[in-house]
Amino acid sequence: MQQPSKIQLEAIMHGEGPARVVAGPGSGKTFTIIQRIFYLIFNRQISPDSILTITYTKAAAGEMQSRFLADERSQCLTKGLGNVAHFGTIHGICYSILKERRGYHASLTSENKRIRIMEELLKNRGFERMCSAGFAAELLSEISRIKNGISFSGKDFGIPQGSLQLLLNDYTAFMNERGLCDFDDLILQSLVLLQENAAYREKWQHRIRYLLVDEFQDVNLTQYELIKLLVGKEKNIFVVGDDDQSIYGFRGSVPGIMKQFSQDYPEEKVLFLTDNYRSGERIVHFATEVVKKNKDRIRKEIHAGKAGGKIKGYCCETRMLEEEKLLDDIRSLDKKELYESAVILRTNREAILYEELLTKHKIPVKRKGKKAQNVFEGEVAEDIRSFLRFCKEGEKRSDFLRFMNKPDRYLSSKALLSERVSRKEILSYYRQNKEMCARIEPLFAGLLLAEKLSFLQAVRCFRKQLGYENYLLSKYPGDKAGTMKILDELQEGCRLAERGESVDDFFDKMRKKTPCEEEQTEEGITVLTMHAAKGLEFQSVFLPDLNEGVIPDRKVKEEKELEEERRLLYVAITRAREQLFLYYTGERNRKLTRFLCDISLPWNRP
Repeated sequence: MQQPSKIQLEAIMHGEGPARVVAGPGSGKTFTIIQRIFYLIFNRQISPDSILTITYTKAAAGEMQSRFLADERSQCLTKGLGNVAHFGTIHGICYSILKERRGYHASLTSENKRIRIMEELLKNRGFERMCSAGFAAELLSEISRIKNGISFSGKDFGIPQGSLQLLLNDYTAFMNERGLCDFDDLILQSLVLLQENAAYREKWQHRIRYLLVDEFQDVNLTQYELIKLLVGKEKNIFVVGDDDQSIYGFRGSVPGIMKQFSQDYPEEKVLFLTDNYRSGERIVHFATEVVKKNKDRIRKEIHAGKAGGKIKGYCCETRMLEEEKLLDDIRSLDKKELYESAVILRTNREAILYEELLTKHKIPVKRKGKKAQNVFEGEVAEDIRSFLRFCKEGEKRSDFLRFMNKPDRYLSSKALLSERVSRKEILSYYRQNKEMCARIEPLFAGLLLAEKLSFLQAVRCFRKQLGYENYLLSKYPGDKAGTMKILDELQEGCRLAERGESVDDFFDKMRKKTPCEEEQTEEGITVLTMHAAKGLEFQSVFLPDLNEGVIPDRKVKEEKELEEERRLLYVAITRAREQLFLYYTGERNRKLTRFLCDISLPWNRP
């Protein structure tokens, strides 16, 4: 049986009152949590039924419960006391809170179903031309931000602010009338119930005598308010997290939640699990050099629990050379090493590209029945859809807003004075600016031409004459092959448009042509994003495309967002146990990510 370290033991044996455990990567936090639960049960005679552990995902809760039940001590509980400690997600706990009090039977809706609901609500409000899966998903994301108290993104949706609020009201009413809910609803309704009903709140506080929270850095402020309401007068709350691994800002998580806990519980006990038992010493040191440049963090010194760790960095002259070097390094692994390795990318788009690259070169990739990408869904498809709709069906402001600055023409939405876009009106707005007028004329010449062309020819005009293809290649410089593949398939797909068919009908038809599921593969190298890699570990990790503009993403400007991008890279690096391979390309004057520029590492040229 694994023996705890001195600091782990101190955390395990913490007595009454609040505790905050700052646990670095590979520091054995799950082991510590489980051992603490056993300590509370067998050494402090706490009923298992009054211990609740909350973690971030259903999979993580299931894994923690499995590890708990695999310990022979848990067998004594099931045979003797007849109950065990509870593990769950915050959403699962909220469902129990609502169901017990109100006989709650709301049905959780999938993302796809919520998108269809929003599309219907858009039609009801007269925004038929904006009814697309991509646009509906963007609106739902905005609604989630509002529900969680996150500031409005400021994005121009081409819909008046008042209409956005009406859509939010419509969505809420629709869900309530049909007994439907989303994850945000579970949190908010539980929060209100516990705030307003003191007796019911105290009932839950009495039931949960000891509350443990895993991955505390991933909790957003609304969830944190709910967690505090579950904590009784004894304040037996034990949180475990790492601000350096806070990477879900788009869901409202903030690294400062770890410091906020200290303000709310000034009598807390603070413990640092800073021994990394996962990664070799060189990898631990390298990762620390990366993340310590962030200003908004708790200062800590991570130590390696073992020697070794191999790091190789490669600067490749071209994208093709980068891919060839990556393939060579992966081929050098034996079968066992291959199955315990991963290629980790910044975005889903890159992950799809690299999965195709590996498959093309006969390298097995681990999959779980993932569906192939439908090119008529996603950002590029929505841009082309808006362009075609504008040219063919009415020059609507909302459509024009989507593509007018792709590539950037420095056009302002303030120049669009009416719902129907007018070339004359825009030229009048910029009449004192000859440079802007020179940008506007070719745009409208291309739009006028596309109006007379078939769908296929109009898409070709959009790509070439109006510069959309070059815009995408500039936006995704590390994904030229993937970008061209999507554009080519979209353009070719437009051959299937029938005479007189509306743009929306055509795109909806093509979206329903769902690609077949790929063959399920259980063995092979894992390909995944940096976000998806959180909580996992691999013998060897390959990190391609470490270029400025990819990591950090070129759209990221604010300091807090840049720091989250740096934490993302830190998470990716710390997945490696033995070997770490890093790659970037200098093609077209591209630069190494700023996060690695001032770190001493020899960059070899293959």
